[in-house]
Amino acid sequence: FGSEPGLATRFYLTREQIREMADGGMGIGSHGQSHTLLSHLDATAQREEITESFDFLHSLCGEAKENSFCYPYGGDQAFNRDTVDILKGLGVSYAFSVEPRSIDAADLNEKYRLPRYDCNMFEHGTASLG
Repeated sequence: FGSEPGLATRFYLTREQIREMADGGMGIGSHGQSHTLLSHLDATAQREEITESFDFLHSLCGEAKENSFCYPYGGDQAFNRDTVDILKGLGVSYAFSVEPRSIDAADLNEKYRLPRYDCNMFEHGTASLG
């Protein structure tokens, strides 16, 4: 499969690609600094994990008009009340879980638990090594 750095360059965006996308008007949301299961961290460690990820994005793209977050590992087990309180305190507008369905009107009352489709669910979204 190759080295970890080699795989990273094949599957992840570079800083330049992130900047280009943001400059083109695409919203860039956070997914955490180290892809840690946030619910397993205390509130202080969660705040650090989330804040560092937004600091990194802001250093690349500037301050976003609207900040979003996608929980690492996604489901209800991935975050807790502390996580949501931290996101609200940081001015995050909404957050996504991994429930694969379209957002409906009722979801707007739960904007820190929005469903989303994973890119791998679409015909051309499946990552491969070949």
